Amino acid sequence: MANASSISLRCVRRRNGFTLIEMAVSLSIMSVVMLGLGSTVLIATNAANTGSSTNGKTADAGEVVQRITADLQFAKSFIEREQTAITFTVPDRTGDTVDETLRYAWSGIAGDPLTFEYNKSGTSAILLEDVHRLDFGYMLTKVTPAVVSGTEGAEQLLIGHYNAPGASQEDRVISGILWGAQYFHPTLAADAISWKVIRVQLAMARAGRAQSNLTFELRTATPSKTPGATVLASESFSERLLSPVYFWIEWTPDVPVADLDPNTGLCLVVRGDVGPSALVLVETGGTPMTSGAHWLTSADSGNTWSAVGDTDDAAFNVFGTVTVP
Repeated sequence: MANASSISLRCVRRRNGFTLIEMAVSLSIMSVVMLGLGSTVLIATNAANTGSSTNGKTADAGEVVQRITADLQFAKSFIEREQTAITFTVPDRTGDTVDETLRYAWSGIAGDPLTFEYNKSGTSAILLEDVHRLDFGYMLTKVTPAVVSGTEGAEQLLIGHYNAPGASQEDRVISGILWGAQYFHPTLAADAISWKVIRVQLAMARAGRAQSNLTFELRTATPSKTPGATVLASESFSERLLSPVYFWIEWTPDVPVADLDPNTGLCLVVRGDVGPSALVLVETGGTPMTSGAHWLTSADSGNTWSAVGDTDDAAFNVFGTVTVP
């Protein structure tokens, strides 16, 4: 829940006659540091009660450690990082330009196996049987970003979408399972060094009995222009802040998301916790739709996302600055 919020209102007219009122909800966020990863893995197996040698198992464990360590050297992002389980992405290995997802896990129960799952297939292969101790330890090192000199411009509307010619407007439900995401990559000056997101707006309305919570996340985008695993800013707030009619919900992070690569975009992810939590106003089929933007949906809590296309965009705005030499 937001610790503090301020609300301001202004009217915006919807094409079908509804009135949109802008609410500014100032939410605190998590500050994010760049992390470098080193990994230590310890796997221990028991000797058999017969007193037979464990040399075979020890060799197997060593091979597994080498395999996991080798995969971690190519890790791009982490989805899960626990003592007994780790899920991460590595560069494409199949030629389809999509990152691969690897998961190593142990139940934590002595004697259970260490398993491996590939690309969230739902089927796990046993890598090592009779595991009695496993610890994925992380050594995190803060990386200080290089200082880039330049001139930061004034705050401006970097990219947005609303009221496209010929577009139809639809309600898209947000819940604990049904997530939405607006990808955006603003068109910047050719000599731009970096860009910064100061605040975002999304047209939303209440979908239930105002008993749910919603979460906004600013995430990195994958090369496929879908939400990545890295959350740059996040905040939850009550559905009670929404109205039965569409409002502009404006989120102003306490700390802007800065030093963004001009060649990459971001995703604004919105998700609920239980039941139908909210509605997002989405326009489809306009001519033209907004370049460098598209709306995505997930029916499995963000595990997979709909196909990327140019026909759908949420009603949204992104305000920020651009730094040039």
